[in-house]
Amino acid sequence: QITVSNTMKVQACSVVDYLLETTRVCCPGEKERNYHVFFQAIQARKDDDLQGLSISEPQDYQYLRNSQFTAPGIDDLKCFAELKDAFDGLGYTREQKREIFAVIVGILNLGNVEFEERQDAAWITSEGALRKAATALGLKPEDLRKPMVTRRITVGKEVTEAKRTAAQA
Repeated sequence: QITVSNTMKVQACSVVDYLLETTRVCCPGEKERNYHVFFQAIQARKDDDLQGLSISEPQDYQYLRNSQFTAPGIDDLKCFAELKDAFDGLGYTREQKREIFAVIVGILNLGNVEFEERQDAAWITSEGALRKAATALGLKPEDLRKPMVTRRITVGKEVTEAKRTAAQA
């Protein structure tokens, strides 16, 4: 939350928890547009802050395939520039912005990871998508794979791991 003066100078700001709605990311409604920032990053993929993130076209991302790729009256490239300006105004460093953009691209690539059921457990069948997501998120593919196919259950002080099914993954 940002408080500004009458002259539009930032007077104060605070961080408010924000819920990234899993349902909206993974399963947007028919012909609805997913989060605008996804499309902004795609349109601005040639921007210096996005270089090396291997951003593709919107139809290449499972999470966006049923979305409207453009919205009437919205210039995604201009909005991305405004987003960067807002980050600059808040004092974000280039590295901090880059990390945020990498998470956005990582989320898009996570949607391309596919699973199948093998012996009552989820098995990743799209290693390329896993690698792309892990790279964007700054992880090793093995470190991303484990929480995708297993879950930790804590009861009291005891922690156990359980395999996820393909549907759960």
